[in-house]
Amino acid sequence: MTSTDFPVRKYLIDARELGERLETVTLIDLRPAEDFAVGPIEGSRHLDLYGVSLNDSSDAPLKAFLSMLQTLFGTRGVSPDKPVIPVCHGGYRSANTFLALKPLGYPRVRNYVGSWGEWGIRDDSRIVVPGP
Repeated sequence: MTSTDFPVRKYLIDARELGERLETVTLIDLRPAEDFAVGPIEGSRHLDLYGVSLNDSSDAPLKAFLSMLQTLFGTRGVSPDKPVIPVCHGGYRSANTFLALKPLGYPRVRNYVGSWGEWGIRDDSRIVVPGP
C-alpha cells in the first residue's frame, strides 16, 4: 500500500513529494538500529520507539508519557516549527508516531505510508550508504 491509495492526503506524503522536500522536512526513522545502520533516507534522524508503551492512560500517567515522548523527539532535533515526516518499514510505526506527534503540538506532521518498503526500491531515492 502506498500513500496514493488513500483518498484523504492532508496527513500523508508520497515518495515523489518527499523527494522534492527532503531539505525542508525533519525525517524520523523509526526502524530498529540495525536497519538504520544499513542505510537511511538522506537526512533522517533515528529514533526507535519500539517497546515504548503506556498501560495506564489515566490523566497523570498519560501526561508523563507524553512529556517523555516530547523529550525524546527533542533529543533528535524534532521541532514543531518544521514539517515532520515519520518513516519506518511499511507505515505502521510511522502511523503510530504520527498519532503521538499531533497532540504534542506538531501541526505539520505527515505520515509516509510507503516508508522504507517503497523508498528503498526506487531508482531515484536518496539513500545514505554507509562506508566500509
